[in-house]
Amino acid sequence: LLEQKVPPERILVITFMKEAALSMQNRFQQMAGAAGHGGPVFYPVNFGTFHSIFYHILKESKALKSGELLKNSEKKNLIFPILKTYEKQQGPGGASQEGQEGAGSLGDDASLILSAIGFYKNTMQMSAACEKVPVRWQPYFEAICREYALAVKKLGRLDFDDMLYECKVMLQENASVRNYWQNRFRHILIDEFQDINPVQYEAVKLLAARPYNIFAVGDDDQAIYGFRGSQPECLKRFEAEYRARQLLLDVNYRSRAEIVRASLAVIEENKDRFVKQLRAA
Repeated sequence: LLEQKVPPERILVITFMKEAALSMQNRFQQMAGAAGHGGPVFYPVNFGTFHSIFYHILKESKALKSGELLKNSEKKNLIFPILKTYEKQQGPGGASQEGQEGAGSLGDDASLILSAIGFYKNTMQMSAACEKVPVRWQPYFEAICREYALAVKKLGRLDFDDMLYECKVMLQENASVRNYWQNRFRHILIDEFQDINPVQYEAVKLLAARPYNIFAVGDDDQAIYGFRGSQPECLKRFEAEYRARQLLLDVNYRSRAEIVRASLAVIEENKDRFVKQLRAA
């Protein structure tokens, strides 16, 4: 892209792990610096994780009252009073269950409920999130979500998963902010695309402007993060919605031919995937 005269500050590179983002940035700077003439050159290409980039966008757009994220202990302090209110509504059944499970069970339930709230914020799938909480809390889960969100908002702080959701909402509702960031990042490159969740996918769609200069690398056969909301079917959505051209990397440099054949025999049982003919190097 630099050789095509794209300004480096217009390029955004997104991945999922902080270590991967730093590694990619360092490797890029070494390559770009080696290509420069007359000493080392620094190119201000934007590298980051989804969370760090969305946090930066919120912060620079003056959308944060406080930049400090809620600690896990603070999240529990916010949700405990809400759970105690609904525990009373459960009647004798809920209380006796509490007695059987011991004094720590409300704390355990709080962790599971906070995890399910995070899953909901990443997928917007209330029923799927509800199934992740203990049965006795399921009738109240939607209301608990609402009350917890209000408590976080009242505090003027941010939950880790709020960064993605709040950024998507801001880009959706504020046209001038959306136009600014679309102009700021004209080329978007995304790594490990099979790990993307629906909220991240929608936020990227809002960041992208015509002509859609998006390059996504992913392998739907390597999707293992469904438990935290990732949806590898976003790869198919990407191809269809952007009319993307697919470049298949069909040579496996890691495994022998018999392992590649055996692996394909297993993964081909999954019918919701891109069909691939792979070969060992």
